[in-house]
Amino acid sequence: MASVSPDQFTPLQTRIMNVPEAFDLALLGGRGYGKTRVAIMIAVRFCEQHRDHARVLIVRRSFPGLAEIEAETRTILNQIYGVGAVSYNSQKHVFKLPNGGTIHLDQLDHEADFDKFQGRSFGLIIADEAGQYPSPSLLDRLRSSLRAPAGIPVRYIITANPGGPGHGWIKKRHVLRTEWKPYEDENTGSTFVTVNGTFRSNVFIDQDAYERNLRASCAGDPALAQAWLDGDWTAIRGAFFECLTDRSMIDPWQSLPTGSVPPILGYRMNEPGRSWNFYV
Repeated sequence: MASVSPDQFTPLQTRIMNVPEAFDLALLGGRGYGKTRVAIMIAVRFCEQHRDHARVLIVRRSFPGLAEIEAETRTILNQIYGVGAVSYNSQKHVFKLPNGGTIHLDQLDHEADFDKFQGRSFGLIIADEAGQYPSPSLLDRLRSSLRAPAGIPVRYIITANPGGPGHGWIKKRHVLRTEWKPYEDENTGSTFVTVNGTFRSNVFIDQDAYERNLRASCAGDPALAQAWLDGDWTAIRGAFFECLTDRSMIDPWQSLPTGSVPPILGYRMNEPGRSWNFYV
């Protein structure tokens, strides 16, 4: 993607860029359609719009992943502003754009990592490769840093492929939705728009070669290949039940006998005229 001009977008990327800023984004699906690139371009646009009031945070779970997105961000910014026009603090992983906006890159993996975000404010937060997080708890907590001066909209974006450690929670929250239609995420109260795409929408790559290489990388795991190529969140073995609710699926009853023990595996409760069996 490095040879692609910043003003070149696929039709899918253009549609993503046109989603109103009032909505958070879940950029999901197969590999190769440019999720990370379009997220970076949204960050650049945010900085152009709000200039020295714009503070963007992009997180990944691992330092190698952070280095990867650092290289892609640097390439895009050099293409837009010219080499040397954007300053970069390699110790703090902060790009400062000529318009005064800043793009911060950071690693978030453990609970202790969250301490460095305490008291910091960002108008746009991007959790790239969110599927690498087995639980959404850290990413949810990161929303506490999502704030900006009055008049500047705040936004949260995640990108993810099927098959990672976070496959289950992402599928439950964002996949089982109507694409392009805003919905409320009951867990955070935020309004999201889900996008699912595949490499076939990316006109800037050799699609045949990309498919061959992706299949080769999944040799012996055709389910993963199908998930990555087709953006199929149902193809992963062992993931069939991951999206089921974690709430009880039985109707509530009026009361339990006073002093009764909590329902546990195999516990049987008897009342006059009825009995209950509890199972886990």
